[in-house]
Amino acid sequence: MKKYLNKPSKFTNLPVVEVKNESYKVENGWEAICARLNKEISVLGEKKKLVVIETYQGVIHEELISNLNACLKCDRFIQASEYLLPEE
Repeated sequence: MKKYLNKPSKFTNLPVVEVKNESYKVENGWEAICARLNKEISVLGEKKKLVVIETYQGVIHEELISNLNACLKCDRFIQASEYLLPEE
């Protein structure tokens, strides 16, 4: 048997990233998250803007998409998954 099969898994069902740097502000709740994103985007002025959100396993994408789609001030909302080739 391979050595690595005897090691305990480091996978965690409830991952957390602790932000210790005081200059990074963390927002809680969709209203606050969207307000912060809209504020940061508006500061960029008339430049073209692209916001990319990458997630990991376990994220409830339907909740994320519906909340961001409802409150982000944007011209287009594109989901990369809509442009994937079929598995076959």
